[in-house]
Amino acid sequence: QRTTLQINVMGEALSKEEPLNAKQAAVIARRVGEFFTICADKLEDKPKKKGSSSSGKRTPNPYQVFLKESFAKSSGKGEAFSDRSKAISKKWKGMTEEDRAPYVKRAQELKEEKKEQNKKESAESEKEKT
Repeated sequence: QRTTLQINVMGEALSKEEPLNAKQAAVIARRVGEFFTICADKLEDKPKKKGSSSSGKRTPNPYQVFLKESFAKSSGKGEAFSDRSKAISKKWKGMTEEDRAPYVKRAQELKEEKKEQNKKESAESEKEKT
């Protein structure tokens, strides 16, 4: 709490746009570093949920499967990420249902795999409880 309070006070001083000398900047940097260390320690102390590694993640939809595959195929040399994304999106929009079928199938397979994984995880956690 003390570190948080000090950072809040310094934040107010900084928001007034007063010029800082080197000593003040060093003190602020040290205290901000202490604050982040304290926060990281608190996060590490929290118990992790069992099966949380993949339980909360959603399975990709067909477009996301297509997007991932398209990015893997394209080299992207000299082309901005946003331009590549727009081109891939435009290609997806122009595809017919037959063209999209493999991506729909793969997304469904991933969804089924996820269901099986969740069943296994829940069965394992039930065994641990007993």
